[in-house]
Amino acid sequence: MCPESIVDQLNLPTTLDWSLRMSLPCVDIKRDAERRLRKGHLWVYANELSVAPAKSDVGAGQVVALSLNKRAFGVGYFNPASLIAVRILDRDPNAQIDAAWFQTRFEKALALRLGLADPTYMRLVHGEADGIPGLVIDRFDELLVAQSGTAGIDALRPEIEAALKHLFPKASLLWRNLGASRGLEGLEEQTEVAFGTVPDEHSVIEHGSRFWFRPLAGQKTGWYYDQRENRKLISSLAGGKRVLDVCSYLGGFAVNCATGGATSVLAVDGSADA
Repeated sequence: MCPESIVDQLNLPTTLDWSLRMSLPCVDIKRDAERRLRKGHLWVYANELSVAPAKSDVGAGQVVALSLNKRAFGVGYFNPASLIAVRILDRDPNAQIDAAWFQTRFEKALALRLGLADPTYMRLVHGEADGIPGLVIDRFDELLVAQSGTAGIDALRPEIEAALKHLFPKASLLWRNLGASRGLEGLEEQTEVAFGTVPDEHSVIEHGSRFWFRPLAGQKTGWYYDQRENRKLISSLAGGKRVLDVCSYLGGFAVNCATGGATSVLAVDGSADA
């Protein structure tokens, strides 16, 4: 008898609705990967597939139906050229990865952040943490800056863009697809406006201060939201101090220290533009 499967544990259907899934190729995962995946991991490595990715005729970025020991398991996207061969999107074998699916994930991500940060200036989506591997989206009021790190997200851009248009009808969307992870996926870096108008300079408001960045030419998505609370903490310690901010970028730490009562602030960065 086979060990308890993930499908059993999550009380999901054990067979695919082939009327919905018949257009998707199926990728089978070895039993050895089950324990890790059961704990919630979203990556399936190339050596964990029953058929070596190099022998598969599935294209990079294609959505696939997943099976575990020949039993329906979920849905993900595939890349035969990557060490991470499959990234799981949904453990429901009958999930439809369309604009409505992304809209639901975006709404859940937004709900998780309400009360923790200003919803108009925040990281809206953080990849695997929000159940969308390979995708990062930062919101700057009516400007959305997204970053795709995988072939699967590149392929699903139309669905992602449709969902964002529905949720943020007045927003503009910029793709800043940069970083070493794209090379590992066999992808080139690119910057592209998906819809709307993206200005040369745009602002972000944090802790009462307004900072300006260049969406089309700045670092990553333009701002480092993950350091928001650290900047607030350092500001609270800066009163009466002389502050040196090295690798300052746009002065997030430096300005917060200045408004926190520092006697002097020196900001240093290797980028002349920053």
